[in-house]
Amino acid sequence: MIGVQLSFKRGNGETMETMNISIADALRISTNALKNSGALEKSAEITAHALVRAEIYGQKGHGLSLSLIHISDHTRR
Repeated sequence: MIGVQLSFKRGNGETMETMNISIADALRISTNALKNSGALEKSAEITAHALVRAEIYGQKGHGLSLSLIHISDHTRR
């Protein structure tokens, strides 16, 4: 399966969980997270594609793992 590996880390850098998901699932999850945080559908889709692409190419600082944490933090406020 071609997919994305997500690693979620604690504040001290310790890995909490690592999971492999398909690209389609990564797009769906990230699009839904963005829409749930208030993004318009088209903006959410465009941003989700950019985040998944960054994750695939190893740009972890701009990819899904980090971004989903920030989206989650934003929606809790």
